[in-house]
Amino acid sequence: MKSYFQYIAQHNIDSNTVLSVNAGTNWADKYNFIEIKPDFQDFAIFGNWVKQKSQISDQAAFSREGFRPLIVNTKQFPRNTKQKTGDTSLNADIDWSQLEVWVALMKDWYFDTHRMLNGSITFTGTTEYIAVGNNIKFDVQLVNPTQNMTKLQNTATIQDGYFILGHIESISNSFTVNDSGARSYITTVQFVRGIVVNSKNVAYGDGTLDALSSAMTINTLKNTTNTLSTSDSQDPDPQKVRGN
Repeated sequence: MKSYFQYIAQHNIDSNTVLSVNAGTNWADKYNFIEIKPDFQDFAIFGNWVKQKSQISDQAAFSREGFRPLIVNTKQFPRNTKQKTGDTSLNADIDWSQLEVWVALMKDWYFDTHRMLNGSITFTGTTEYIAVGNNIKFDVQLVNPTQNMTKLQNTATIQDGYFILGHIESISNSFTVNDSGARSYITTVQFVRGIVVNSKNVAYGDGTLDALSSAMTINTLKNTTNTLSTSDSQDPDPQKVRGN
């Protein structure tokens, strides 16, 4: 989906070299509450007022998934570098407005992770250097049409020019020689955040699969089968965590 990273190396996989693809979406991957807690005195002083900027939630998802919080402590935070009129020094006050920007970025990354493909692809060994953190791209037809994809995306699987674009999380190579002398060399790539794109890497629709995290009504274009779960006994009470 959104990304502020550019010029990431991409590896295009020839379908003729692919041995297997194992991929799917995972609702257990997502969060529905995020809080950023700057770990210094000023944050504690402003208390609940700052919490309005430092927290974000998808309350519609609580009843379906339970309370799934991600609370991040940090000792680093941007300061306001705007110069005051007639002042040649930098104003070093903390820029609390950046909390809202930061939380919004975290929301974009974590609230809808279940809408993207995670999995692995195995293909005949390559001499190309593939690094963790790069992107991988392969024909969408290698992923069978599923109820997790929109009707339009399932239609795209029978057309040319649509692909899965994912982010490489790990890679392994295996080389074996059996007793008869036959050799086998294969590469397996684990990827995350896979979306449907065209040949120019433009997302097909919004690129993602499955339903929005906040979707509570039937959508005929999306899969509506969700997992049921409850909050863990160790999870904090969301009503007590949130500021007033």
